[in-house]
Amino acid sequence: MAKRKASKSAPRKKKAPASTKKEHTFWNNQQWHHWIIFLFGCLLYANTFSHDYTQDDAIVITENEYTTKGIAGIPGLLQYDTFKGFFKTEGKDKLVAGGRYRPLTPIMFALEWQLTKKASVDESGVVKKDASGETVYEGRPSFSHFMNAILYGLTGLVLYWVLLRLLPSVFPKGGTPIIALITTLIFLAHPLHTEAVANIKGRDEIVSLLGSLLAALFLLKAHASNNYKQVVYGALVFFLALLAKENTITYL
Repeated sequence: MAKRKASKSAPRKKKAPASTKKEHTFWNNQQWHHWIIFLFGCLLYANTFSHDYTQDDAIVITENEYTTKGIAGIPGLLQYDTFKGFFKTEGKDKLVAGGRYRPLTPIMFALEWQLTKKASVDESGVVKKDASGETVYEGRPSFSHFMNAILYGLTGLVLYWVLLRLLPSVFPKGGTPIIALITTLIFLAHPLHTEAVANIKGRDEIVSLLGSLLAALFLLKAHASNNYKQVVYGALVFFLALLAKENTITYL
């Protein structure tokens, strides 16, 4: 008798788990959400890149004797009240009740001034000199406006990450990524933030919130993993946020 050939059944294709497929949809693709949030936050204020300095910028940038020294002015920014470099007279920096010790963002402005400053010229193209014969420099506000937009986009990202950790307790059936995305985009688009981003001096508000949200994120990670190094990281970034603006303390 002819031997009967054993029939080989074709191997069945394993179905991808539903959760894997779900992760690749737009609604749950966090990588896509990251790019959308960051670019939205930055491009929303791209129109400010061509703007000049405003009135408040004189206090911390253009007419601040420490900021306009660049790196050489950083010790003065750390030593004195923020208004000291603007008023240039002992005691006048106390005109505002409680003082204003906010060295972090002026240090950032000093570094930007150092990197981007250019010689100031008059209408005939001659380089301006001060009373001592030194060249007068001016900053490039376009770079500082660009940095504000970048930091604002990063703030949106951190807010999104915080929401991803908080929302599952509110929406246990899922949908956290898309809800976090929509919430963050509404936050970024809110006109209440226009002055803080469009005004270079308003960076203290951005950095204050950015540091506060980062601190919250580190503490949430510490709570979830019992990794107390995260608590230390949270304390450090919160301290930096306090150096940006003292009302950060209310975030506690």
